[in-house]
Amino acid sequence: MESIASTISNALRKFINKAYVEEEDVQELIRELQRALLRADVPVDLVLKFSETVKSKVKQKIPGISTRELAVNAVYEELTKLIGENPVEIKLISKPSKWLFVGIQGYGKTTTVAKVAYYYKKLGYNVCVVCIDTYRPAAFVQLKQLLKDQDIPVFGSELDKSPIKTFVDAIKEIEQKSLNPDLILIDTAGRHKDEENLMKELQEIAREINPEAVFLVLDASIGQRAKSQAEAFNKVVKVGYIILTKMDSSAKGGGALAAVSVTNAKVAFIGTGERLSDLEKFVPIEYASNLLGLPDLKSIIKKVSETINLDKAKQISSGKFTIEDFVFQLNELFKSDLYSTVLKMIPGANKLPSNLKEVTEEKVRVWSSIINSMNKEERQDSSIINSSRIRRIARGSGRSEKEVKELLEQYEKSKKMIKRMRGYRGLFSIGKELRDS
Repeated sequence: MESIASTISNALRKFINKAYVEEEDVQELIRELQRALLRADVPVDLVLKFSETVKSKVKQKIPGISTRELAVNAVYEELTKLIGENPVEIKLISKPSKWLFVGIQGYGKTTTVAKVAYYYKKLGYNVCVVCIDTYRPAAFVQLKQLLKDQDIPVFGSELDKSPIKTFVDAIKEIEQKSLNPDLILIDTAGRHKDEENLMKELQEIAREINPEAVFLVLDASIGQRAKSQAEAFNKVVKVGYIILTKMDSSAKGGGALAAVSVTNAKVAFIGTGERLSDLEKFVPIEYASNLLGLPDLKSIIKKVSETINLDKAKQISSGKFTIEDFVFQLNELFKSDLYSTVLKMIPGANKLPSNLKEVTEEKVRVWSSIINSMNKEERQDSSIINSSRIRRIARGSGRSEKEVKELLEQYEKSKKMIKRMRGYRGLFSIGKELRDS
């Protein structure tokens, strides 16, 4: 994922930082995004659909919205649609709920079952695990080893029994021990879509167990081949949810997400490492934000919009703001511990001038006292502040002339930076919508 995220965020940063945006600039942005998506193994037809939709949205002329803003917004919206717009909500309907886990051997299914057990145990559910993989006795041993310190009982057999007999015996033992679980996770043997006998066996297992949900575990590195696997398993058992493993290390994770998003199955979780805790609920909007080189965009925008004065924010985003507005908004951001978070919203924030990254809450307090020593005319137009005015302001605020000059320099540099970032001006209006929703 890191490679595609880097490519996309770099392309966007280059686009946003252009002094003027022409139609050719939009075309170049789309071409770069196409290359990034194809390298991530996103299916060609989906890449073409993505490109055409972005082009169409940019051609719309909306009063007050620039081509730059339309392009950035269109890319964000279409990337989110490409990988599935809404996070999955999984409800436990019956007690116990029975979830069946299926997948190809060697794709991390058994480890994923342990991770899901750990995840729901942490949420307060009473969880039991049943291993009916009779082809690989080590799977039962592996599950017991993974969960031995988690107070999650694991049932199964190392004897040569049928999967259904193993399950029936496990349920009897669970009842005898009065464990009363909320959730029973069932690990099956790994199998490939072309193994007809094993796929038929899986169909029989699902018919006998009648699970509330079926989870297909796939390795993200298979990219767009995830679609054919998902469709094949879905013909045998009704796959409700998909879990993608190795999303932390695969460059084709985006392709796998896009491929399965066109099936009816939803990506519920992604595996991000080897530990039991390395399982995350899949939230498409966060994933799209990361691809753009941004953190969780909507939640940050909403939090920022609730914190700052939106009218003044619009002034600042247009590049037309006073030195007083500048310090006021910095104060508001520091009050809510949002300054560093907002910096992360800027593509290539790690390349920002060090003086922008080293603004501290203490420094902003110093600047506030300096602002308080300025007269109204100076606050509205800091360009009139000459050497004699600097000396007077420094004496009045009890600060040094160097600190007054630093504030003036920081203000001017920030104005220049914000003018280069006007492609993100629309974020404040998005924030208002989110705040009011």
